[in-house]
Amino acid sequence: MGKKKKLISRLEKEVERLQGDLARAEKEATKRLKKVEKDAAALQDKVLALIGQKDSQKSPNEKNSDEKNSDEKKPDEKKSGPSDSTSASETRAPEAPQSAPRKRAPAKKAPAKTTASGQPTVAQLRSEAKTKGVKGYSTMTKAQLLDALG
Repeated sequence: MGKKKKLISRLEKEVERLQGDLARAEKEATKRLKKVEKDAAALQDKVLALIGQKDSQKSPNEKNSDEKNSDEKKPDEKKSGPSDSTSASETRAPEAPQSAPRKRAPAKKAPAKTTASGQPTVAQLRSEAKTKGVKGYSTMTKAQLLDALG
C-alpha cells in the first residue's frame, strides 16, 4: 500500500508542475498573440496609407485618433526626428525597424509529365509524395518513391 501512495503522490506533484508549466505557456502565448495582432494592425495601417486607402476604411473614431498620430512616414520622405513644428504630444516612440514585404517568386513552369522512357521524374515523384503526405520523400530514391506511391 505504501508504494501506491508514494506513486500517487509523485504523480499528483508532476500533474501540478505540468499545470503550472501549461499556465505559463498559455500566458506567454497570449502575450505573443497580442503583440502579433498589434504588429499586424500597424502593418495593415501602413499598407493602406501607402496605397491611399487608410482614411476611407476607418471609422470616424479611428480617424480622430489617427489625426493625433499623423506623423506617418511617406515612402518618398525621410525623417531624422521630430520637426520644430511638432508638439510634444504628437511625437511618437521610435518604431522597430521593418523589412520590406516579401515578394513571391513567379510560379515555376510545370515540368513534363514523364521522361523519355515514359516514367515520371524524381522531382515529379517527390511532389506527388509530398501532396500524399509520404514521410521521408525528400531523401528517397526513384525506386523507393515508386514503391511508396505505387
